[in-house]
Amino acid sequence: MAVATTNRIEAVRRKLDVTQKVMARILGVTERTIIDLEGGRPLSEGIGRRVTELDRLQRELGRVVRSQAIGHWLTEPNDAFDGDAPADLIAKGKVDVLWRMIFELRSGVSS
Repeated sequence: MAVATTNRIEAVRRKLDVTQKVMARILGVTERTIIDLEGGRPLSEGIGRRVTELDRLQRELGRVVRSQAIGHWLTEPNDAFDGDAPADLIAKGKVDVLWRMIFELRSGVSS
């Protein structure tokens, strides 16, 4: 079942402040797919779920990282993640590492 979109991909991508290329990497699709989705092609159920999670992640990141800095933060290698960029962690299916970091920063608890 396809999930309808009115540029939902583009809206989330812009909130994350990442390029179409980075968004494609994060979602595990081609850049052409992102262009098509932003052009109105319906989202598949799987991509729709990932976009929903990215939207939630962006909202929570905005509580611990300046909104204007999220795009840069997502794409830069980070020592806290063994030199991986957060976008690469998402692409590898390790978004739980980012959720844990957000929890730790918001609660003042570190592991």
